[in-house]
Amino acid sequence: MAYARNMRLFLYSVLIFMTSAASAEIYRSVDENGNVIFSDTPSEGAEKIEVKEAQTVDAPSTEPFRYEPPPGEPPPRYQAVTISSPQNDQSIRANAGNVSVSMSVTPGLRRGDRLVLLMDGKQVASGSSTSVSMKNVDRGTHTLRARVIGRDGKTLASSDPVTFHLQRHSIQHPKPPPGPLNPPKSAN
Repeated sequence: MAYARNMRLFLYSVLIFMTSAASAEIYRSVDENGNVIFSDTPSEGAEKIEVKEAQTVDAPSTEPFRYEPPPGEPPPRYQAVTISSPQNDQSIRANAGNVSVSMSVTPGLRRGDRLVLLMDGKQVASGSSTSVSMKNVDRGTHTLRARVIGRDGKTLASSDPVTFHLQRHSIQHPKPPPGPLNPPKSAN
């Protein structure tokens, strides 16, 4: 509060000084070394300078700026949603069933919109992250698709489907027995 009061006092002082300086008379003289001197007090041989009043323009009053988008112009749409990992038709060996998915959105995800990942038509992740780690995915072939969902729940953009094949060890298929440590050599 004291700062604001001191600032006002300073501004008033500057304004008073400027108005008094603007109304003062100005004199021009030349000293014995040939230097031109301007002063507000007359001296011997000084000539009075007529200062014309400065032209001023009153600024129009302005209201605070408030942006309003042009009517009828829809917001920019998404150009692409892609799944970069896993690649289409990729085989993944992961006995724990862990699969990492990387996606991208062009241009970037807007505030209020969300990225949804579907696996085999069912939602497995939702949010703003472009990477998802899925755990304990069943072995077999799966299809992924990413969608951008707007605030109103409508799909704004969708990726092409990506199919991957998860290979996990199964207890129904036991490991093959170990081969001989020293296989016989051919007699060639």
